[in-house]
Amino acid sequence: MKRIGTGISGLDNVLKGGIPEKNQIIVEGAPGTGKSSIAFSIVYNSAKQGIPSAFISLDERAENVIKNAKTILGEDNQIDELIKKGMLVIDGEDFAAKISTNTEPENSYSTANLVSGVEGIIKSINAEVVAIDSMSFLKLMMGKGLLYNKSVASVVSNLRRLNVTSVSTLDVPYYERERMKYSQELLLFDGVMALFKEGKKKEEEELVLEVIKMRGTDHERVLSKYSITSKGIVLK
Repeated sequence: MKRIGTGISGLDNVLKGGIPEKNQIIVEGAPGTGKSSIAFSIVYNSAKQGIPSAFISLDERAENVIKNAKTILGEDNQIDELIKKGMLVIDGEDFAAKISTNTEPENSYSTANLVSGVEGIIKSINAEVVAIDSMSFLKLMMGKGLLYNKSVASVVSNLRRLNVTSVSTLDVPYYERERMKYSQELLLFDGVMALFKEGKKKEEEELVLEVIKMRGTDHERVLSKYSITSKGIVLK
């Protein structure tokens, strides 16, 4: 099986080589657990390996995504260089704004524009690795009902049609592993990674990653502590 290396220290060992090629993965966790950082790291490291990659932000301006990523990756990052070479594209603001201000019937406009907008960004550089941050934007715009589930299903189905490897993110309201609830939309994805916190006291809290499933391949069934450093995400 061909795999896409994440480039995240320790994570490829947990995944036994990386994310299976053309799988659709989702990373879920509470705010501040590093979901966006993990998603960006994967597309950034793929672009560095010569694989055209796209980071599609539904709730953040491209310049803010780049600014935050540079803070995490450090001064020696190659973000600007990769963008100029056409190996990395960071976008999503325009069609996300259209969805936010939509006054047309929601089921005839939002989903269609979301799918076509994502596809347009991917095709702009023929991206093979894609990150979508965050599916929670759709839940905010469309509610938790059938329309939201259909929209996620449409996005995932189109990513499969385009033969890309993708990593999406999803916010959950819980920091504790024991309170994690795995919602219906997760069934649409080939792989699920959960981020949470451990520690009884705030000063003792540590970030922990767990691979819940990875369809079609094996993975380490361990709880991996990690940290967000000036050189990116590092599994301990």
